[in-house]
Amino acid sequence: MLILPRLGKHRGRISSALSTLSKTWSSAFHNSHLSDHADLHPRDMTGSEHSKLTSAIARQPLLADASIVAVHQITPSVKRLRLHVQDRSFSFQPGQWIDFHAPGVPIIGGYSIVSPPSQLTSLRTFDIAVKQSSHSPAHWVHTQAVQGVQVKVQVGGEFVLTAADLGRPLLFVAGGIGITPLMSMISYYVEKVPSLLKAGMQPSATLLYSAGLGEELAFRAELNDLQESSEGRLAVKYFVTQEVDKDAPQEHTRLDLEYRRLRPEDISVCLQQAGHSCAAEKGPLMFLCGPPQMCGHVVEYAQSLGMPKGCVRTEKWW
Repeated sequence: MLILPRLGKHRGRISSALSTLSKTWSSAFHNSHLSDHADLHPRDMTGSEHSKLTSAIARQPLLADASIVAVHQITPSVKRLRLHVQDRSFSFQPGQWIDFHAPGVPIIGGYSIVSPPSQLTSLRTFDIAVKQSSHSPAHWVHTQAVQGVQVKVQVGGEFVLTAADLGRPLLFVAGGIGITPLMSMISYYVEKVPSLLKAGMQPSATLLYSAGLGEELAFRAELNDLQESSEGRLAVKYFVTQEVDKDAPQEHTRLDLEYRRLRPEDISVCLQQAGHSCAAEKGPLMFLCGPPQMCGHVVEYAQSLGMPKGCVRTEKWW
């Protein structure tokens, strides 16, 4: 069993911190998941906040024309759009987002790409997922986006999973619609598992995914398929915070789903199972996306276990 840095020396302090953080996380997650149904989206508030909040983040120079080729309702509040881009200079890395320019909408939306780069390479398409909102770009997606409509898109973002990261244990943590950038990362990772194994590496990844309602666990079937095709190299754990087991639909009753909030010890167990010291050069990397308060508490706890700041990468939804 891995003893995490500082755990043995400060066991009493860490135990006390676990108790305090559990209480704090309970409050934080309660407030965060109430936001699942508010007018919020990753990097996307009302007005022009997406542009303001990301003004210092580099974009690719290309503002590309894209056409909507498919629209699917994937949860009661989330639609998935498939977009076709003909320009072959358009590209992205797993985890990046797009500026989304809808026709007749003066405000720019900001939406994470959920598909892996390989889909763009082979089909010249990529997917985004948009939560229903009164924010004008999201409202447009949910009321006017149909096959054949033309939009403009521009790639940006620094929250990325690179090929060099794949040699380290990976922990993905998602809150609500924060699953979107992680979907692209996880799909990319699973695609690379066979070549990593062939090269003698031992890839491993875990996703902890929390949502208010079971029906709002977006991409659940796709994630289960990815887990099954990962050769045992991806574990997925779901958390539902606003239902209890007896009230939940039968199809949501699974061993990989718990009706409670994500706790600090869920993080520590994953890090222990990674089998490396958190502070080691090849130690775990965490990719975290969710409400700001949730992200803050997860980062605080991960660093209390010895994870260097640079090993905890975050993307907040506002």
